[in-house]
Amino acid sequence: FLERLNEAGAQGIIVPDIPIEEVNSLAKAGRKKDIHVILQATPNTSKNRLRKIINTTSGFLYIVNFEGVTGTKRSIPNSTIDMINKVKNLSHMPLMAGFGVSTKNHAKSLVSAGVDGVITGSALRKIYGKDLNNPKEKMSDIAEFARQMKKGCEEGYEKRTL
Repeated sequence: FLERLNEAGAQGIIVPDIPIEEVNSLAKAGRKKDIHVILQATPNTSKNRLRKIINTTSGFLYIVNFEGVTGTKRSIPNSTIDMINKVKNLSHMPLMAGFGVSTKNHAKSLVSAGVDGVITGSALRKIYGKDLNNPKEKMSDIAEFARQMKKGCEEGYEKRTL
């Protein structure tokens, strides 16, 4: 699987819901195939467990904004900001935040808090879902969404560097 990912041009794989105690063989195989094995941490991850995750993940660490399932949310919780600060104190690893990231302001808030970028999925599904029979018709909406998310990241980074 990892070899086929590499051949297809992938650089990494996000692996949700794998216990840290069971990821070593996958991480080792990923290193051999030049595929980053990207792990997730949640706001309620203990500091000891977080250290193990940081030492195992590669490429970047995926910060999960919310407990529960993914989907669009209204705002970024303080627990996510606290988690970002906790990771920053333990590592210089790049951070990406996801789960519920669906607006320019979400991206701006997260990047200004210290993440290096954002991950979004449900918001894209929602845009495509408006016309599943003609997904190409939604490409301009997807492009506009991407521009807004990029702008939010840029504004967040500007706010962080002030």
